[in-house]
Amino acid sequence: MSKSYSIDLRERVAGFIDKGQSCRAAARHFSVSESFAIKLDEEAPGSYSCHTIRRI
Repeated sequence: MSKSYSIDLRERVAGFIDKGQSCRAAARHFSVSESFAIKLDEEAPGSYSCHTIRRI
C-alpha cells in the first residue's frame, strides 16, 4: 500500500492550482499523479475547477 501525501504537499499543490495553474501542470511540477491534483482541486472549497477552465 502506498504512503499518503503530506499535508504540506497537499497545500502547495492546492495553492499552485488556486493561483491559476492547471491540475496537470501542478502534477508535473510537484511530481504527483494527475488524478491526485484533480481530486485535490475538486475537494478544495471555493477554488477553480480544472475541468471547467479552458487553458489556451
